[in-house]
Amino acid sequence: MAVILVVDDTHVDRQIAKLVLEANGHTVHEAQTGADALQCMRQHPLHLVLIDMYMPGMSGLQLVERMRADPLLAQLPVVFYTAWHDEYETEHALRAYGYAVLAKPIPPQELAPRIEQILHEAARAQGA
Repeated sequence: MAVILVVDDTHVDRQIAKLVLEANGHTVHEAQTGADALQCMRQHPLHLVLIDMYMPGMSGLQLVERMRADPLLAQLPVVFYTAWHDEYETEHALRAYGYAVLAKPIPPQELAPRIEQILHEAARAQGA
């Protein structure tokens, strides 16, 4: 299965995503800040990064901008996982950086299949 990094400043949201993804056979790493996430990305081969769009210090969008500027991280698939977003920011995030924006709270029974679909789409896009 996939190796996924969950980046969220809220412990409960990280734990929910981790539990759901691990229950579906994935290996999950966690990061509370953008800086911690970048360090983790450089230490572990990953298949997907699930990022909260709004975090203190470095937002999810800023984190992905740094990822896209790094040749080792530029192609890593990103899914934004956020409780608050507006249409403009969502459209911008998708066009520029991500595969999807998932709204929190997403029921666990919906999170796992959506992540599976995104992993499949990312693998297909990278293989093309």
